[in-house]
Amino acid sequence: MKKNYPGAERQGEGWKWLSGPDYRPWGRRYTFQNQRLLYWPLLMSGDFDLMKPFFDHYWNVLPMRKAITQTYFEHAGAFYRENTMPLTGSDHDCGALPKTKPGGNVKGDYHSYYFTCGLEAVAMMADYVHYTGDTKFMDERLVPFAREILKFYDQHYLRDVNGKLRLDPSQALETWWITVNSAPDVAGIRFCLEQLLAMKAGSAEDQANWKRLYAEMPEVPMQTIQGRQAIAPAQEWQKQGNGENAEIYPMFPFRCYGMALGTKDIAEWTMENRTAKDTFGGKCWTQDQIGWALAGNAKEAAQGLVRRFRVSTTALRFPIYGSEITDGIPDWDHFGSGSIAFQRMLAQEGNGKIYLLPSWPAEWDVDFKLHLSGGVVLTGTVKDGKLATWDITPAARKPDVVVCEPANQKVEAISK
Repeated sequence: MKKNYPGAERQGEGWKWLSGPDYRPWGRRYTFQNQRLLYWPLLMSGDFDLMKPFFDHYWNVLPMRKAITQTYFEHAGAFYRENTMPLTGSDHDCGALPKTKPGGNVKGDYHSYYFTCGLEAVAMMADYVHYTGDTKFMDERLVPFAREILKFYDQHYLRDVNGKLRLDPSQALETWWITVNSAPDVAGIRFCLEQLLAMKAGSAEDQANWKRLYAEMPEVPMQTIQGRQAIAPAQEWQKQGNGENAEIYPMFPFRCYGMALGTKDIAEWTMENRTAKDTFGGKCWTQDQIGWALAGNAKEAAQGLVRRFRVSTTALRFPIYGSEITDGIPDWDHFGSGSIAFQRMLAQEGNGKIYLLPSWPAEWDVDFKLHLSGGVVLTGTVKDGKLATWDITPAARKPDVVVCEPANQKVEAISK
């Protein structure tokens, strides 16, 4: 991060505005990594209508992304790079789009091969359909968008000697700049294909193509640490440039591992051995608390949220934005990330089951109402360390609910 942004200068933990109250330190950039964290919580809060601008933006620029893909890489499909994309859909980045052919030598940069954004947009769209049952959106938005994103990966990368897709060069978020089969992309492709196939989305040709691509996918890369399995950032990885934990992405946003999926041990060991622990003190786009919640660890998730929700900016009139750190202010992702974790501490879904209070601390009282997939609404109250009341609609889903006891682990006070 630069010491001073154009138009503003540092004053302690705040900024002195040099060009008026509407100045934005990061200008017109629209960075997927940040904005996404405002929209994921809207599913469980039931604010489905507020997700429309997010979907519309990525849908509206799809023709531009297809044209860029065809012109630059000379094949079909569309990629969305983590590149601070302007509203036009063009590439506007701190570095040029790499021309490296698949399997070629790379130098790597913050966003060179960071193509995960399109996959996460597909995943969010699929969840929107699961939550709302909106088949029109599925047919008119999800399917044609997913078709182009998956086509990009299918045509851009080569196959290995076993006929499996080999993502080389790839990149594990902004952290590992030179990778083979990055965990976010492998997990993202697998997860999106699983969702599309399960909901029987698209035409017969789509389904056949997606089944074929799924059969060609490698497994999510793993590593053995002290005799225990954990998710790896990639099959091969080098040249670290940031502090995002790529190994958490197969837990969220791509739900391949987690306590609700029967892989609590892998999820927790992955968190214990993640690349960057509590980057920036848990501020901004970091998702440590999300990972801990999905691993079923109430103490770690809660303590991280205590720290996160106590930090807001002192530079703006209203303290509803996170404290500035890497992305300037207003910070739009700090509390979004915390909200996702908070919701997953209360409820998680997996393998047809709904886990109630999978990572909730006993010392926190709460009244909650959460929306889940299939039009389910889950309500309840935790009081004095016990689940006092709870209900679910439709009532037919009640046998699918696994009630977990609040964790008797003291949440320690954490200063800023």
